[in-house]
Amino acid sequence: MLVIDDDPGILEVLRIIFNRHKSELPDYELYSNVDDFRKAVTPDVQICIVDYRLPGVNSLSLIEEIHKTNPYCWFIMFSGQNDFKVIINFMNQTYGSWYVEKGATDFSEKLLYFIKDIVNKNTLIESYFHESFNNNQALSKLNKTLSKLKKDL
Repeated sequence: MLVIDDDPGILEVLRIIFNRHKSELPDYELYSNVDDFRKAVTPDVQICIVDYRLPGVNSLSLIEEIHKTNPYCWFIMFSGQNDFKVIINFMNQTYGSWYVEKGATDFSEKLLYFIKDIVNKNTLIESYFHESFNNNQALSKLNKTLSKLKKDL
């Protein structure tokens, strides 16, 4: 899980929250620099938490850029922007997206809930993938056996 926010105070609050719930959350890295954040995004990153207002960067474009190289990444916008248009744009233009308002009385609970929800969804997706893979292997073996039986007839 990667987080980008230019406010060191917010990053420290997130560090405290994430450390308190470390056993329930994926490993995380916090960034205040967009270039460092971009370098950290790899195909195995499952969650990116992105501040809407980053100096010199359009956050929606940054999310689009990440999605092109990592289409399975989920995004959470973490922002002080309590603007309905911002929320609508984010939801319409991103992939697997949630919005958490900085400073809201329940922001940490919402953020933790959304992160855990994503982790649960990814676990379910992986489970379906493995089950499907195992079923395909079993069908392949069955087809080979049936082909052998046809030849023996």
